[in-house]
Amino acid sequence: MFEELNMKWFKPEKFLALRLPSGDLYFGELAELTQDGQLLEMTPETEDINSILTDPNTKKIRNGFGVQIQMIRLDSESEGERTATFKYSGQFVEDQMTGVCRIEYPNGTIYSGNVQEGMREGYGKLVWPDGRMYQGFWKGNRMEGAGVYKGLIEQYEGTFINNQYVTKDGFVISPFQEISKAEDFGKLDRKGKSNRDKNLHRKNFHIKSLTSAQEIQAMGIDSFAKNRFVFLISRLNSGWNLRKVLKEWSGEKPLVLDCQQASFLYENKREEFTTFMNEFCMKLSAVMERGGQVILNFNEPSNPAHRSAFDPDMFFILNFTKELGRLLVPKEFKSPSIASTFIQGGKIHESFGIFLFADFKLEKDISNFFVTQKVSSRFQFFCNTKLGDIAILERTEQSPN
Repeated sequence: MFEELNMKWFKPEKFLALRLPSGDLYFGELAELTQDGQLLEMTPETEDINSILTDPNTKKIRNGFGVQIQMIRLDSESEGERTATFKYSGQFVEDQMTGVCRIEYPNGTIYSGNVQEGMREGYGKLVWPDGRMYQGFWKGNRMEGAGVYKGLIEQYEGTFINNQYVTKDGFVISPFQEISKAEDFGKLDRKGKSNRDKNLHRKNFHIKSLTSAQEIQAMGIDSFAKNRFVFLISRLNSGWNLRKVLKEWSGEKPLVLDCQQASFLYENKREEFTTFMNEFCMKLSAVMERGGQVILNFNEPSNPAHRSAFDPDMFFILNFTKELGRLLVPKEFKSPSIASTFIQGGKIHESFGIFLFADFKLEKDISNFFVTQKVSSRFQFFCNTKLGDIAILERTEQSPN
């Protein structure tokens, strides 16, 4: 239905080309918005079209069909160095991306379907570069409603809520987590039901409640020794945030990767991204060799200017650097062939550990099942109960209300 946009629907003679104030390129239909809110059609045949386009007192808006290419400046001090990072071809309604469209993302992902004010809404199809595909209904950029997800191994068809597939028994599965057919997940129990849902959602993460940075450090070391990493989340009004964790950390502070900044640079400034990641990997090598711990910070960026347009997730972390992606599969990461990428000899110090920090605020008395669901929904591209533990940071007597 949405594979190709039929240009016979549109009249190319009505198209105008211009550079938007943001630097983006736009080619398509425009309208003039009068002070009383009326829309006046603008075409190349319009009298004094050039004066209208250049008149600062005339509000020109995208309206109708158009193609917009997002142009990101490569060098903040250069007006000429720009690169295209996003292409939208489709309908605009009163300057908003609304209607049928085709969106091409910089990593090769393509969306064909409906959008509402720039967000996937209604029916549409998303195809990832590696061949994964979802076709169905969307709400607020998330899979919501009836749909079909075809992964590299498994396929899910039915109802999706908040980017996750809901089974007939009411269990929630992240479709992005491909499950190996070689494991017991696909086998049937005595009642003839699949064990997959039980293994994913009844055998939950290892969950612990912690009240001090010392307990956090100890859990990180213990989990990594068992080939696992730790999700750091906090209880509502507990007073815990990343700043507090770092402030109360004993000894040498952990190495922190700002995932928002990494995502921003990857999308907009590839050369700076490469330098940024090389510097991080050098620091990581030192921590692995002499001992210490690493925190992947998915919360607010250290520099507000580096806020990513796309929320960084586990899919991003696992794919931007092959070796670093394996960091989140500790058993594999510990293998000499991988570890030697960072340190000579490939032997990791026994005090090494890995944390993922996100600014969750868990309500009081929330069950472990719902804790798991919250973590799974945030880190949907990777969540694996075999690899991760959850540390819930609880309020202490010294914590503010």
